[in-house]
Amino acid sequence: MGTIFFLVLLIAIAVGLTLFSKRLTVISGMDRQAQERMTAGTKIGSIAAGVLVLFIILITSIFTLDEGEGCVLTQFGRVYYSVTKPGLHFKRPWADVVKWRTRLKAIHEKMDARTSDDMRVNMDLTFWWAAMPDKLDELYSTVAKDYDTLEEGFVIPGIRSAVRDQVAKVDYRELNINRDKYSDIITLYVAKQLAKKYVLIDRINIRNIIPPEGVDKAIELKLEAKQDAERAEHRLMLAKKDAEIRRVEARGIADAQRIIRHELTPIYVQYESIQVMKKLSDSPNSTFVFIPTSRNGSGVPMVWNAPIK
Repeated sequence: MGTIFFLVLLIAIAVGLTLFSKRLTVISGMDRQAQERMTAGTKIGSIAAGVLVLFIILITSIFTLDEGEGCVLTQFGRVYYSVTKPGLHFKRPWADVVKWRTRLKAIHEKMDARTSDDMRVNMDLTFWWAAMPDKLDELYSTVAKDYDTLEEGFVIPGIRSAVRDQVAKVDYRELNINRDKYSDIITLYVAKQLAKKYVLIDRINIRNIIPPEGVDKAIELKLEAKQDAERAEHRLMLAKKDAEIRRVEARGIADAQRIIRHELTPIYVQYESIQVMKKLSDSPNSTFVFIPTSRNGSGVPMVWNAPIK
């Protein structure tokens, strides 16, 4: 734009000079008084034209950059300088300014991809990107000539392609459960790929993953069946533990009965009874102990406690 404007200015100056020379020819044929008036008018016009030319050169030599912007300066289709600092700058009057956004920009994108288990899913993505400030001249020369072309022609298609490459390596269930993990993996992969195009990728978030119709219901039924199986397995485990407890209790009772049958002979029972009766006989009350016996020494002690009169 600056080049075209400057060429128009040069043409205007050339036309002005041509008209001025013709005017001088006209003046030469006038009387002295008329020539003086014409000369004075010509001087005023020349001064005004000179001021206008200087003003045009000035405004075509100044440009500004905001925070988060950078630019490349081109002349006749070739880059000769790049600027990234915000503020007021000067350039050659005929040079063009191509501005680039270097501040991060968020884009919300919907796309489809196929997982490793051959399931086609729809994904909602959000990613943040910007042009590399220190590579604007190379970006302009080798990739794209303006910001919109870079975004539509390289950034969005590049992210789509890279995301599909990574999603194809994992199955749907793994991708859905570990969404944050694969967001990090995809971010690193995409950032590496687009750095070759002088594009900075800050972050890619997978906001939502939508499977094909019917898959959600099938997954839900599968999860319910799995939960039922887990509950049944838990009940079986509890039943086995309960049965094992009962078996241990039964073995304990059987062992106790076997010990009792083996150890508690009539003589031993009588001995223990006598020991207890002896302790009772030490009572301050009158206590009588009768121990009937038989030939084999069997008998059950009997206690009679009578009050003292």
